[in-house]
Amino acid sequence: MNILLNGAGRIGRCIVRKLIFSNKLNLVQINDPNLTLENLAYLINYDSIYGKLKKKISCKKNFLIIGKKKILFTREKNLFANKVNQKINLVIESSGIKKIHNLLKKKSKQNKFKSIITHTYDKSDINLIYGVNDHLLDKMNHNIISSSICDAVATGPIIKIIDDNFKIIDGSIITLHPWLSYQNLIDGPSRSFAYPGEIIENFSLGRASTETLIPKSTSCVKALSKSMPNIEKKFISMSVRVPTQIVSAAILNFKLNKKINKTLLNREINKFINRQSFNIISINNDQCISKDFIANKYSCIIDNRWTEVKENSLRIFIWYDNEYGYSSRVLDLLENLKNEKI
Repeated sequence: MNILLNGAGRIGRCIVRKLIFSNKLNLVQINDPNLTLENLAYLINYDSIYGKLKKKISCKKNFLIIGKKKILFTREKNLFANKVNQKINLVIESSGIKKIHNLLKKKSKQNKFKSIITHTYDKSDINLIYGVNDHLLDKMNHNIISSSICDAVATGPIIKIIDDNFKIIDGSIITLHPWLSYQNLIDGPSRSFAYPGEIIENFSLGRASTETLIPKSTSCVKALSKSMPNIEKKFISMSVRVPTQIVSAAILNFKLNKKINKTLLNREINKFINRQSFNIISINNDQCISKDFIANKYSCIIDNRWTEVKENSLRIFIWYDNEYGYSSRVLDLLENLKNEKI
C-alpha cells in the first residue's frame, strides 16, 4: 500500500512516526504547504510530548530519508494542483480543512485511490469507530472513510457496551480536552482551523490557553451519531479545554432502562475486552493521573476508581491519549485495508 499523507500537524506527525517504521505500509509522500522540509524533519525527530525519534530522519533534495526509505515532500495548497502519483492508492487527509475533504470526495474515484479523513465527514462512505461499527467496513466499496474524532473514538465503545446490555434512556458527556494548535498563548481572536480565515463566534476560545479552563461546545455526540444512529437524541455534551498538552478525560453519565451493579457492568466490559481484536478498551485500578497515560495505544482507559452505580444510574470516567490512541486506530484501519486490491 502506497500512502500519501496530506497535513503534517499533530495527528499527521503522530501517524508519520508510526508509518516510517512499517514494512507493510509504505508512506511515499507528505504534503503540507505550511512547513518546510527541514522543519518537518525536525518536528518528526524531536517531539515535546513523545520524545526523540529512535532513528533520526534526514533531508536530501525534496525527500525525507530514513534508512533506505525515501519520502517525497511537497507543499501544494491544492493537493491536486499536480497529478497525483499513480503509484499512490491511499490518501490520509489530516489537514482538517473542509474544502480538501470535499475535493477528495470528487477525486477519489477518478484517480482510483481510497481516502481516510481524520475527522468526521458527512459525505464519507462510513464514519468508522473501532468497537462500534468497524464490522460494517466494506473494504472494496468504501472509498472515503472517516476515522471520526478522538472524543468519539474514545467514548463510542463504552456507550455501545452500555446501550447493548442495559439500554440507555439518556446521558451526558463532559470531555476534558488539552489545548489545540488553533488556540492562543495570549488573548486574541479565535481562528478557525477547518475554515482558514474565519473567526469562531465563541470568543472565549481565543483567550490564553495555558492558564485557563475554557468551556466550549463539542461535536462528540454529533460524531457518534454518524456511527451510532439515534444516539444524538439521547445525549447532551460539552467540553472544557484544560491547560495541558496531552491526554484527555471524559465523564460519562447514563440513565438506564435496567438496574445495574458493578458486577454486571464489569462482566460485560470484560467480555468485550476478552474478544476485542484491537486495542480499544483497557482498565485502570491504580492511582494514576493524566501524565501516566501519555503514549497509551488504547482508544480509552476506564478508571475503575471513579465508576459509580446507583440503581439505574451510572457514571464512568475514562482517560485517552487524544493523539496517540486516536492515531493507533488509524494505523489499525490501514492494516485492515492493506491486503485489499485498491
